[in-house]
Amino acid sequence: MAVAIPPAGNVFKEYDERAWPYKFTVGFRIGAIAGGIPSDPMIAESWIKTKIAGKSEEDYRAMVAQTMLDRNVTLDEAVAQANIMKNLNGFKRDTELGMYIEGRQVKAAMKEAVSVACASPENKLDIRSWGNTRKYLTNYLPEHVFVDDLRVYLFHASDHPREGCASDCEDCKEGRVYKAGDPFHEKTRVMQTFPVNEKTRQSGIQYTEVCEDVYIEFTVRTDHPFTYEEWAMIWLTGQYQGVGALRAMGMGVYEPVKFTQIRGPAIKKAGKSGGPKKKEAAGAGEDEED
Repeated sequence: MAVAIPPAGNVFKEYDERAWPYKFTVGFRIGAIAGGIPSDPMIAESWIKTKIAGKSEEDYRAMVAQTMLDRNVTLDEAVAQANIMKNLNGFKRDTELGMYIEGRQVKAAMKEAVSVACASPENKLDIRSWGNTRKYLTNYLPEHVFVDDLRVYLFHASDHPREGCASDCEDCKEGRVYKAGDPFHEKTRVMQTFPVNEKTRQSGIQYTEVCEDVYIEFTVRTDHPFTYEEWAMIWLTGQYQGVGALRAMGMGVYEPVKFTQIRGPAIKKAGKSGGPKKKEAAGAGEDEED
């Protein structure tokens, strides 16, 4: 039996601001971010689509030959390129808007930042007693803070060409010209690593797409009135944890350059919005006298 599909649109839209009163636009500048998606279903170039996984040696040789024709390179160069593509992790791509990471990756980075901040001996963020149910912040935040964007696009943070480009700048070699704010359609470089297989304990070769001098922007919503100081502790801790792939190798380290409230009552500048409650005045006074 067919079901009548109602038109798109949330029937509770008028209550959205009450359910999620706080919204912010967040922007990061990232020196270098790595893609972590296996390439063969994602890479846009037609010569590599469906030509890698599960193919025979004959198919592999045919791919090498086609690479020689398509790119006008020697046999050795074609073999090297094909080998890279077999073991390449990269970014997802949109034909018009370019390369992107997913909102879930930003959420994961935020959760990691909160976990690290709560564990700090400097007590950057209290871990206990958040919300009416007095949860740990590491459990409370994932339930009360969300990234609206399914796709977080990568944009060039600076113009190119520009002064001070290194002699080995791939953009210069490829003759690429772009302005700050233009979307990324091409990786800056490929990084080679040697990951260890957890089962066999043998190392292999892995190639990863890296984009350099990147700006990303996304929207965060929450129903908790975190203070500006608390958000600062989250982002300032997270900036060195990074976002994206290969964070353990220093990829994805960012600088928070934008944090703008776009909905809700103005948040407090400093102080605590959760965590252990202050003692009653009388009790606090007794502690001070001791």
